[in-house]
Amino acid sequence: MPDKIHYQQFDSLGRVNKVLVDNDAKTATGKLQQHDKGQAKGIDQVLKYGYNLKSEQTLLERDNNVDGTYDYREAYTLDPNGKVTQKEIDLTNDGTFDKKEVYVKQPDGGLEQVTFYNLVNKNGKVEDVKTHIESYELDPNNHIEKVSSDTLGDGSINSVSKYDLDPAGNIEKAYFDTNGDSKIDRIETHTRTNGLVTRTEVHDSENKLKEIVTYEYLPSGQVSLKRVDTSGDKSIDKEYRYTYDNHDRETRREEYSYSPKEKKLALSAVHENTFDPNNNIVNYKITYSNGKSNENNYIIDDYGRIKEKTVSGINNFSSKNEYNTDNTVKTTTEYKPDGKFSVKNVFSEYDVLGNYTKVDRYYSENGEKTQTWSLIRDPNSGQIQHTIVDDTKTGDGANKFTFGTYGANQSFHFTQDLTTWSEEKLALLGTSLKEIQLANNSISTLTLDANVVAKISEGGLKVNAGNDKNDILNLSGFEKATDGEKIKNYDLYTATVGSEKLNLYVQEGISVNPDIHSDLVVG
Repeated sequence: MPDKIHYQQFDSLGRVNKVLVDNDAKTATGKLQQHDKGQAKGIDQVLKYGYNLKSEQTLLERDNNVDGTYDYREAYTLDPNGKVTQKEIDLTNDGTFDKKEVYVKQPDGGLEQVTFYNLVNKNGKVEDVKTHIESYELDPNNHIEKVSSDTLGDGSINSVSKYDLDPAGNIEKAYFDTNGDSKIDRIETHTRTNGLVTRTEVHDSENKLKEIVTYEYLPSGQVSLKRVDTSGDKSIDKEYRYTYDNHDRETRREEYSYSPKEKKLALSAVHENTFDPNNNIVNYKITYSNGKSNENNYIIDDYGRIKEKTVSGINNFSSKNEYNTDNTVKTTTEYKPDGKFSVKNVFSEYDVLGNYTKVDRYYSENGEKTQTWSLIRDPNSGQIQHTIVDDTKTGDGANKFTFGTYGANQSFHFTQDLTTWSEEKLALLGTSLKEIQLANNSISTLTLDANVVAKISEGGLKVNAGNDKNDILNLSGFEKATDGEKIKNYDLYTATVGSEKLNLYVQEGISVNPDIHSDLVVG
């Protein structure tokens, strides 16, 4: 049984004019559809195409809620050979383009660079605001071997990923420079069997083995078992076992963690999913080894999106979602068990991958904003690298910078060197930062110097350790103080920049080293 069905309609020249998309493969072939009257049944999305006189596609329109009105539009500019050189995006199909992507391609069509723009109306004139640039190096078969990302559009390289490929174009080895300092922070080596990754090794900036992940698969190609060595010592620290139903949907995942007390892997959590006939998850439950649990029940709207959620167990609350026309979440409002308002999250910015990058939080129904989260994501994977938190309510800028999510949760070892950040990127942190929180459950390596601390803080900056007790701070321009304004459980470091005297408080347990950079270079 197929997972998705496309019903194609053709124009008089034999070109695909319209596609009716059935995401759950339920609609019977040949069923009458009157989409233009909003009477399409069993269809989840409609795509409409436009062509030039050479029958080259120049337009795509999407009706995401199948009401007969197209609510999204893409227009393409082509070169003489029919290759797309520019894409303009109208997120609401109101006649005004909101975004633009400009492509630089090789003569054979291989993609070399994409520049992303927001189209901003200023005093009646539309201006192109450059937001992001990705540059690619390709092998002879146009497989991507290197990605350089300028996440600010200012000409500086903020991250680089380089790949060693097998003859089929699969990644055998990946090198990651996560902060654009031309030094490798992470290396991933993949071993494949029949095209499937069976082993991944992760090395840090010093080329030391830090993590090993192995996979086993079902004949259908789905992962049945995942084992993780989180420290690279060849012992298994975590294990995940997967169960699927007859429709290849994950219905159960068991998590095992190494127990020092029992000296073996012990069950730590069980995740269970229940699906509706349209493949939407309508119930998710996680049960921990202590017997406590959380259960999520979802109400799905007509378009397969989560309309409402109710959480019971360890946590008890409910929430309602509102969506933008491109199906990204616009707002999530949470309510207490008694139905009273708790918090409203407004997702005000998204990246080019469709991941939210800014959240405004309101803790009262009168509309007073009390907190803003700005997310720095990996431009290739979308994974959250850092969260910049402003909960001062003064408008003076961020006061907290975390590794990973707001709760400082991070699943991989991460290195960040703030001394390599451009002035524009440092400005994202503001000038009154109070706290840097290193990640929990993984090793964090942070590099600071006195000049950076002077720019992002007003003195008294704290660096807090994660709960793993293995974090590293490379620090230059500071001296460890033997007296001064000390704080319990923190070591005090002092520096002077110009006329400004700086105090830096580093939580006990963090290894503080002179400023050391890796000699590994991303070519």
